[in-house]
Amino acid sequence: MGITKEQFANLEIGNTIEFRSPSRHGTRKATRKVVGFIMMWGHRSMTHVKVRYEGSPCFYVRAPEIIRVL
Repeated sequence: MGITKEQFANLEIGNTIEFRSPSRHGTRKATRKVVGFIMMWGHRSMTHVKVRYEGSPCFYVRAPEIIRVL
């Protein structure tokens, strides 16, 4: 189960999130700080959260992949 729409709407840069990270062998949980957002097609519901992950400074996490806000 992921976060609610209200929790997603209240996310800010600097918040810590726990999310499902896809890999070759399934998914695993990861915890990272939010460093930005990218809005797709002008819809808040289609916004992706930007985190630093596995050496990539621009790793985007979709809303359904977020497990919880810490």
